[in-house]
Amino acid sequence: IIYCLDLISKKHWDVAKIKSFCDHIVTYDLSEAEQYSIDHYAAMSYGAITEVTEPEHFENDVYFLGFAKDRLEQIHAAYRQLSESGLKCKFIICGVPKEKQIKADGLIYSAPISYRENLENVKNSRCILEIMQGGSNAPTLRTEEAHIYRRKLLTNNIDLVGQPYY
Repeated sequence: IIYCLDLISKKHWDVAKIKSFCDHIVTYDLSEAEQYSIDHYAAMSYGAITEVTEPEHFENDVYFLGFAKDRLEQIHAAYRQLSESGLKCKFIICGVPKEKQIKADGLIYSAPISYRENLENVKNSRCILEIMQGGSNAPTLRTEEAHIYRRKLLTNNIDLVGQPYY
């Protein structure tokens, strides 16, 4: 079984070939499930990796983790607006060439971090920022993390208003 937690279209996979060597393909994104004739599973369920406890103090007001992909300008604009409003931000952005990196406190250009480290950052932040990549409108792991760890979610995903938990 392959459970896709990212857009298949961004990976340029040959879905027909993948179907030939696995039993089942599942995606979080409804439109891609329809496009590729694969199953859709919206609920992201996984065991708790770190304990759900409140920290004595929050290290960050807003936390973002993700590959820049097609949204680097949006990520930088969100950082500027939030930090200029006096909020302490921690943005870990992966896959950014040196010439597109902006130096500022709280902007970290990095290789991917472990999921456990990500969850520690979630726990130590008041709010999680989710900026959708182009072509996606399904809830992401950020939505689930905000729910599980009782954090605010700042998102540009307008489709969340149609979800039962909204």
